[in-house]
Amino acid sequence: LSISPLESEIFTSLLPSSSAPSSIRVPTSLVVSTVLSRSPSSEISLCLGSDTYSDVLSSKWSDTSYLSSSLKSVYVVPRDGDVGAYPERSDGFDPVVLGVKGVEGVSSTRAREVVKEVGGKGDGRYRELEGLVGEEVAEYVWEEGLFRD
Repeated sequence: LSISPLESEIFTSLLPSSSAPSSIRVPTSLVVSTVLSRSPSSEISLCLGSDTYSDVLSSKWSDTSYLSSSLKSVYVVPRDGDVGAYPERSDGFDPVVLGVKGVEGVSSTRAREVVKEVGGKGDGRYRELEGLVGEEVAEYVWEEGLFRD
């Protein structure tokens, strides 16, 4: 897991001196617009889990019209047991569904839930986190204090 200088710059620009970093949410549309303003010939695609794509479909994301007109492609990786259709939306999202081996049972939502339950590196929840995201990512998440609040 790495944070690009661009992501860091956007995050820092949104961080008021009185806010906790965990309270800042950087909209994907802001990242896309920043990249395209600096490099207009860039082609940007998103790869989303089906649960996250469901959030897009239910309008939980901001600026979906901008995203649909700015992205080259949207790829969706179905989750375990997910056999739902991914229809083209009127705002232009037409996802490409990918069959990806090795991600069965992986859920960023579940990983964030587990982080909140971890009491320390030695407990079973930490080992569950490692099983979900791998040792290096679990270490980074734990050391940086991500997703704890």
